[in-house]
Amino acid sequence: MANTKQKAIVYDMPGMIEVDVCAHKKVRSRGGSRVTWAPTSKAQQRVNEMRRKRYVTRIVNLNFDDTSYAIELDYAPGVYTDSMEEAQGHMRNYIRRLRRIYKKAGAIFKYIYTTERGEESGRVHHHIIVSGGVPLEDILGAWKMSKRCWAQHLEFSENGYTDLGAYYAKRQEAFERCFTCSQNLERPQPLAEDDAECRRISRVFTKKNCKDFYEHNFTRAEMAALFGGYKLCDGWSCSYNPYDHSYYMHLRLLKPDANIASWATTVTYNSGTIGDDYPWDELRPEESMAGKAEEQYYSAYERMMRGEKYGES
Repeated sequence: MANTKQKAIVYDMPGMIEVDVCAHKKVRSRGGSRVTWAPTSKAQQRVNEMRRKRYVTRIVNLNFDDTSYAIELDYAPGVYTDSMEEAQGHMRNYIRRLRRIYKKAGAIFKYIYTTERGEESGRVHHHIIVSGGVPLEDILGAWKMSKRCWAQHLEFSENGYTDLGAYYAKRQEAFERCFTCSQNLERPQPLAEDDAECRRISRVFTKKNCKDFYEHNFTRAEMAALFGGYKLCDGWSCSYNPYDHSYYMHLRLLKPDANIASWATTVTYNSGTIGDDYPWDELRPEESMAGKAEEQYYSAYERMMRGEKYGES
């Protein structure tokens, strides 16, 4: 359609470039002389489907790195609560204690967390990502409800922290907001349209190229060659909207200087996208011991205090 055009929205993050391509429509001023471009209602509707997931993923990519910790907090049997409101209060108390610990250590405290019920057990528990700079035993020790904690450093994979961010964004039934984060987090902002890198990437997404993407006329190698210096990550998508005759794309480009971990562990969380074949019993030994007696249970916190590695018995 003559009244629409493709537009690429580019986000520059550590180790990664993320691109959203959507249709914008022509909007004339009341006098009819000035032309601007604004998202069509259908385009905005399609973008909103994945907005929350992508927004949280960008927050994680921008604010956390391999010195940060991904932690799961559980409850001891004697203090377990099935109330989501009480559980939220426990997290607020936990955040206050962590804030004092980080302040005493002279470290910057950043966090993002979500509270959920287990899909199988129905138990209330918490997932939180915190910045580094404080010993792990102090972070885990601030959780007073139990020593049943699991923690490890974030590991940047070839897809960044995409699956980890998606895990924090997928919950909606617990509260009005599916996640809570600190106010000092850097918020994702797209590159300006006149930015040189934004212009270079945007030139790739012509109508013809988007059609070829959609019809799979490009091989993966040919697609990657269009973005000189970058590597095309898994999970890119392209769709066609017959309503406005426009294409919608989302993809991630890995930078040449990205610090990729030796293997992706934390980014998966068994989210249904990647990582289902990883040795979960080694990563989370408490799950493989779920049927054993309580006195034989060793949490990640207890293993750490005993100087053991994960997966050791």
